[in-house]
Amino acid sequence: MEYLSEKNYDETSKKIKIAGYIIMGLGFVLIALGIYFLISAGKIQEPSMTSSDWFSVSSSKMHRESTGMFMLIPGIFLTVTGVMVRFVMANQKKILAYQMGSVLPVMMEGIEKATPKMTKLAKDVNEEMAPEYGKVAKEVAKGIKEGLKEEK
Repeated sequence: MEYLSEKNYDETSKKIKIAGYIIMGLGFVLIALGIYFLISAGKIQEPSMTSSDWFSVSSSKMHRESTGMFMLIPGIFLTVTGVMVRFVMANQKKILAYQMGSVLPVMMEGIEKATPKMTKLAKDVNEEMAPEYGKVAKEVAKGIKEGLKEEK
């Protein structure tokens, strides 16, 4: 029961929140770097295609844009993951308690309405099947007795 203690829950929740903040921070850094590279690539003036340095400038611009996108996409992913960790996983107990509080009354009402019907069904099955169970039990007992007689 040590896993269910409030103290352990609070400590684990705090660690999960810190992990969420770290993941979000990494995501924000990658997003910022990605935006920086995309903006810097947009500021590069491409010379005309007849210029001798056209290929190197175009290549540099393409590399900056690619680097920006390759940082931006994982940055968004890490930020969303960090938000989920921080706000959903760290508060899972509260979320589940809220869900149970809203589901439990409906479930109890359903059980109350179903109980008489289920009781009647069980009673009907019992009345209908009990004689058959008795016959089966008699046959099993008869087989056991015959088996015991044969062993002697």
